Amino acid sequence: KVQFGFAGAVSLVGWSLSGIEGIAFNAAGNTVTLDAATLAQFTTFIGGVAKVDTLQLSGSGGSSLDLSGKSLTSLDKLSVLAGDTVTVGAGTFAGLAALTGVNGTTANTLGLGAGADVSLAATVLSTTGKGGKDWTVQFDGGGNALTVNQADLAFIDSLIGGAGTDTLRLATGETALNLTGVTLSGIEVIDLGAGNDKVGGSLTLTSADLAAMSGLTTITGSTTVKGVGADTVTVKLAAAGALDLSG
Repeated sequence: KVQFGFAGAVSLVGWSLSGIEGIAFNAAGNTVTLDAATLAQFTTFIGGVAKVDTLQLSGSGGSSLDLSGKSLTSLDKLSVLAGDTVTVGAGTFAGLAALTGVNGTTANTLGLGAGADVSLAATVLSTTGKGGKDWTVQFDGGGNALTVNQADLAFIDSLIGGAGTDTLRLATGETALNLTGVTLSGIEVIDLGAGNDKVGGSLTLTSADLAAMSGLTTITGSTTVKGVGADTVTVKLAAAGALDLSG
């Protein structure tokens, strides 16, 4: 592995490395910039713990960057350019505190790896320079589950399901899921989660949102919450309109 003996910014864009699989950040903090070709050469990224460590993915805007087979440990932030696609696996966010995209005219895309259950519960999703496009989440064709906090949805424009059964799940401890302004297509299940802090998880959406949710077949709540009985799931219409739950 590469161990940085100094703090500050490091660019490995365009480097060719052989037989080096890991990067260890300095305890005083580093910002390390990689492009797609350099990223492909590494499998592990280990933060320095004491200070802020940032992995910055550099592309031309529209680059595809695959983190699905990478191990991230104690990293504070992953930053990508506007229009980039980042593909993640089931364990990608276990060691990452924040994922930040550059807000622009083209949305960033968060791709979920094949069959992966991905959780943003402990990772802050955001964009810089609010005013343009935020994140599009693209589910894999084999079916995925994505766990989110309500705060994540402020930075998600759309969630696009694949061919398999895809689930959007509310993180444990959250009690409300507001999907107003978020476009869902091909998502079969909305799961309001088990073990939430309060009985009565709620789902908020407009009638237009509901009509646009092609593929949605199931909305579920938890059966028990801290020893208390079944959740009451309330679907709230945030705007006037007809509600069609047939099918």
